[in-house]
Amino acid sequence: MNPLVSSHTWTSRFGNVEGCERTQEHLIRAVKEAKSKGAEVMILGCLTPAFMESALLKEAEKEAGIPLVNPVITAVKMAEALAAMRAC
Repeated sequence: MNPLVSSHTWTSRFGNVEGCERTQEHLIRAVKEAKSKGAEVMILGCLTPAFMESALLKEAEKEAGIPLVNPVITAVKMAEALAAMRAC
């Protein structure tokens, strides 16, 4: 089971995860594993890493070697696009 499936899985698998660095380490490990199985992009399905500082996510993306799609940023961009379409 992928440890990034949900916050419940995250907590039960790794105990009480403290600090962004540890979260980043787990994220990088999971993304590298997905890449080794053929993944070309990783969509973050858990909001724990989605709320990490963007610099840490960019660093994780660079180290893992595939793009990370942040669902929070994706949702905001979609809302902006929908609002812009209605303004026309």
